[in-house]
Amino acid sequence: MTVNLRLRAATAGGLLGLAAAMIPIAAQADANSAWHDYSTNGVAYKNKSRFVYSHNTYAEGDTRVANGTSVAANWMGTKARVYFQGNSLCSSSTMTYNYFATSAWQHGYTHGCGGPIYSKATSDTWNGNGYNSNSAYATDIVSG
Repeated sequence: MTVNLRLRAATAGGLLGLAAAMIPIAAQADANSAWHDYSTNGVAYKNKSRFVYSHNTYAEGDTRVANGTSVAANWMGTKARVYFQGNSLCSSSTMTYNYFATSAWQHGYTHGCGGPIYSKATSDTWNGNGYNSNSAYATDIVSG
């Protein structure tokens, strides 16, 4: 009788453990800034900063043509930056430009910064003679 009760308890516990393992755990949401709208050389653009993936380990800049039309190669670039809560720069990606005609360009990197951090991207857009630089809004402060 004792062996039978232990077997039943072990089986019930195993089934409960299996059921708990099957319950999905919510993934950490991405941290996105609001879109920042601006114009360069008659083209309306928007950009934003964000952290993607769990634990905010990947920072990304996102630049887009506001109306969705394509611009020529090398007309827009973006780089992501990660700052500590006190506003000092922790790390930055390099500026990377679109190498084909497109309406959107994203670039990101795994940053390795810890503590309370936020992301603030920068975009370059072609003005006909060079590039104008436009800062995106910052994300909320997150733990890195």
